[in-house]
Amino acid sequence: MEPEPKNVCKQCYYELNAHSFCLISETKYEKYYYYCSVDEKYYYDADSIENHILLEIDRNCTKPWILIFDSSGYGLKHLWHQRVRKTVYNLLNSSLFLNLKNIVIINPSLIFNSILRVNWYFIPIEFRNKIIHDNHKHFSNMIQMVLTEVH
Repeated sequence: MEPEPKNVCKQCYYELNAHSFCLISETKYEKYYYYCSVDEKYYYDADSIENHILLEIDRNCTKPWILIFDSSGYGLKHLWHQRVRKTVYNLLNSSLFLNLKNIVIINPSLIFNSILRVNWYFIPIEFRNKIIHDNHKHFSNMIQMVLTEVH
C-alpha cells in the first residue's frame, strides 16, 4: 500500500487536474499564484479547494503575494456553486492571508463580470482595493507565455 502524501493535496497527488491554484513564480520580493477554475476537476468542492489553497500557500512566508485569477471559461456550471465562491472569498479575506497584495483578474467572462458587479458593494473596501482588472492584457500575455513553457 502506498503511503499517504504529506503537505500535498491528496486529490492533486492522484489526479493531475484536480485543482488549479498553484505557485507560478517567485521573486526576491513577492510570489505569484495562478488560479483558473475552468481547468479544475473539482471546481464544485469547496472543502477540497480550501484544503488545496491552504497547502499551497506557505504560511511562514512574509513576502507579499499576488493571485492571478483567470476567469476564462467561468460559466453557468460555476455560477451554481455559491459555497465555493464564499469559501474562497472568506479564505482570501482571512488573517491567514494578510500578505495578499493584489488579485489580478484576467480573461474575465461575462458571467464572472456579472457576479462581480452584483456583489461589488458587498465586498469590503480593503478587499476591493486589492482587485486589479487586466484591461490591457499585460498579465494575460505573461501567463500565456508561462503556461506554454510549462506544457
